Amino acid sequence: MDRKEFSKDEKPRNIFVYVCERIAESLREHGFKYIKSNNAIIKKDSQFTYKISFQPSIKYGSTSFLVILV
Repeated sequence: MDRKEFSKDEKPRNIFVYVCERIAESLREHGFKYIKSNNAIIKKDSQFTYKISFQPSIKYGSTSFLVILV
């Protein structure tokens, strides 16, 4: 991922979305699609739905990544 400078006034949500989109870019060639409204990267095939959900943790000031195989 390329380095990006953010101003001190940048909203945390904008930074979060930027990181999610950069991660999604690397997975597009494998058939994944980024759903911005759900903060998730999803791929469906004939057997499974693969979902990577991004859930920011405000309490700890970090981002957790949850991978769900449905």
